[in-house]
Amino acid sequence: MPRSPGATTIVLLTKEFHCRPADVWDALTHPGRVQAFTRAPATIECRPGGAHKLFGGAVDAAFTEVDAPNRMALSWRFREWPEGATSRVVLTLAEPSAGRTVATMTQTDVPTTNRLGNGGVAAACQAGWRDQTFGRLRCLGMDASEGEERKGVRARETRARGGLPHLDPPAPSVSAPSYS
Repeated sequence: MPRSPGATTIVLLTKEFHCRPADVWDALTHPGRVQAFTRAPATIECRPGGAHKLFGGAVDAAFTEVDAPNRMALSWRFREWPEGATSRVVLTLAEPSAGRTVATMTQTDVPTTNRLGNGGVAAACQAGWRDQTFGRLRCLGMDASEGEERKGVRARETRARGGLPHLDPPAPSVSAPSYS
């Protein structure tokens, strides 16, 4: 796939998980698991040249390198990007100590505007990786540590409820009986 035309930027994200690299790798490369945490259709063919389509085709990517369970690289495109715009995603998984995985994602050649000329594309990419991918791995039993960018009231409230706001089921509605 060709590189992005026009101005581009880089998105970096590091996330720590309390599991082995193979566990994170499996969660990101098995279609059923990807569909479980994204709650959307996914096509994952984990081999060089294999398809990597997420969110019903909103993400259209292809694996360019596969070194299980340590590194993958993909040619990555969002539907909202300008025609021909493609980024490169490199994800590395390291185990600095037993049962602790550090995932580092670097996305280069991210266009600065979408196909309508609106900015904020890099921020949307970073939020997508942080919230829709790494953050949602919790539903598969992987407790992701909160990075510096996520510490604070919102992160503490989310942990106290035992999940991410968009994954928690709604609280049942309870009405008091009427004694009139």
